[in-house]
Amino acid sequence: MADDADAVITHAGVCRAVVGGVSMGAGIALNFGLRHPDKTAALVLSRPAWLNESVPGNLAVYPKIAALVEQLGRHRARDEFEQSNDYRELASGFPAAAASLLVCLRIGPSKPSSPAFATFRSPCHSL
Repeated sequence: MADDADAVITHAGVCRAVVGGVSMGAGIALNFGLRHPDKTAALVLSRPAWLNESVPGNLAVYPKIAALVEQLGRHRARDEFEQSNDYRELASGFPAAAASLLVCLRIGPSKPSSPAFATFRSPCHSL
């Protein structure tokens, strides 16, 4: 679906876009950012069910992954994440989600070129 969004953006003649989504759409937006960092001006990732928490436990791993990607590049970050306790813990309870994160880290350029990824380092604490 991220590639479908890219096709729409390209067809519309848009060079860079703020890409966002809610629930599954947030995952698609994130995938778009990983696949097309040159076309990603920013990401807006939203899950209304999480409005009562700044960073719910099931999302705590995302800022850690973003920091690894920024420091090491996506390919090395994937390997580092896969060897981490965070990954093992996630995989023990949610194997499909853990595997999906590894797949996302395989797609796209090795080092993100978009400042959109910095968003994960400081998640929103209030809306």
